[in-house]
Amino acid sequence: MNPNFTCPHLRKVRSALKTYNVILGYYVACIAEDDKFNRKAEDAYCRICESTKGRLHACLECAFFGCFKSEDGKVSHMKDHAVKFRHYFAVNLNHGSLFCYLCDDYIYNEPFDASLAEFEVEARKMKVTRAYLPWKPNAKERALLRGKIVKINEESYFGLRGIVNIGNSCYINCIVQVLMHTPILIEFFFRDRHVCKLRQSCLLCELFHMFQEFYSGISIPYDPSERFFFALQKFCNQPLGMEQQDCYELFQEILTGLHANCPNKDEIDCNCLIQRMFYGIVQGCKECQQCHDSSALPPDCFMDILLDLDRKDDSLINVLNRKYLESHLLSDYTCSNCKEMNTTYSYQHIKKLPAVLCFRMNCFLLEFDNNVSVRAKNKKMQKKSTAFAFEEFLDMSPYLKSVIINSSGRPQTFRTPSRPGQNEYRLFAVIFHKGNLQGGHYATYIRQWNNKWFECDDRYIYKRTLEDVLQCEPFLLFYQKYL
Repeated sequence: MNPNFTCPHLRKVRSALKTYNVILGYYVACIAEDDKFNRKAEDAYCRICESTKGRLHACLECAFFGCFKSEDGKVSHMKDHAVKFRHYFAVNLNHGSLFCYLCDDYIYNEPFDASLAEFEVEARKMKVTRAYLPWKPNAKERALLRGKIVKINEESYFGLRGIVNIGNSCYINCIVQVLMHTPILIEFFFRDRHVCKLRQSCLLCELFHMFQEFYSGISIPYDPSERFFFALQKFCNQPLGMEQQDCYELFQEILTGLHANCPNKDEIDCNCLIQRMFYGIVQGCKECQQCHDSSALPPDCFMDILLDLDRKDDSLINVLNRKYLESHLLSDYTCSNCKEMNTTYSYQHIKKLPAVLCFRMNCFLLEFDNNVSVRAKNKKMQKKSTAFAFEEFLDMSPYLKSVIINSSGRPQTFRTPSRPGQNEYRLFAVIFHKGNLQGGHYATYIRQWNNKWFECDDRYIYKRTLEDVLQCEPFLLFYQKYL
């Protein structure tokens, strides 16, 4: 994200910075998570449930305090206030971050960040907090840096680096390239947001180290086996680099490892960094067409969206429409109410979108050899074509709905309100598979920070165009929310 970027909605709030400074002075700078420090602002509690926990936030436009997590778990009291009174900005009382409900995310703004840093410095002098302080060079440090800072021009290949294949490790290399060019991760690590609290090996720390290696200006191929493999191996079911594996399974294992090492995670209702970046929530319903008995299915987290390609002229939009806008018959299912079979249909919608969307194509199919007898039929995996139309930009708003239980006890879906462009995503990486199962190879297309495309094939990197990318047969597609 551009460091000068500001939320477009913030300009509409009068005296926003002045009110923000008051909240910082009375509530944020006097609060720490350490038990040794007591909350000095006694009126900092949720005005609905009177809880002093649940990630308290203060409204930026009135004197309301609310928690991000309500007792019933359905809607946060802070969000309920924001929607009801159209007060869309809230300040986190634990660390001072500013949340915008229209953007549905914490936002960065240079004047606000500067104020927060000043209050944190003063709080440290008074020894009422141990809050992490971002480094800012003083006059002496700026003098030492003078002449050593290089401005990166649009023709630079900064961040591009090949990866050594240690033998059957192309499936690892392509996932590493995707992570190294995920815009939200680049912003996170470049702003030094990761503060490790673990005494043992941390996968987030190792990922941060890789970012330093990739964006150090070194051009020789990087060898991930020197450090990253050792930290990642404990989260993997198979030995890394010993034989060719599915790169998607490795992607899942890496996300699991990053989530395990992520600070401030909650096993029940997690809102940690990795969950917000890569995990979405989907929820479905089922209804009998005979007796109209219906019920909502439990919500489920997803790391990816599987695309079922069953037509030669398929496109990404068509597949998503079938998946989320059409109902599907539950074969051999008996309705629990009327006992009729094959009358129940299911449908699902996305309840929450992550910052990064991963689409997975099922290009490896289990087939049977029809040239032999029934008893002797052999199972074998076959690779099928995944050629289909996909776009650089994608609007996910039509598939974002929520399910509620109405007064009659039946599930009811409603479209989640969104502003134009709020759920628009942009393609930034594509993993594709060359060859067949006996002699296959993974490679990656990545979009660099200057919007140029490159093919990363282990240690080799080639210039490519957007047209080259959109004409490939993808295995994994990666989109990030576009701001």
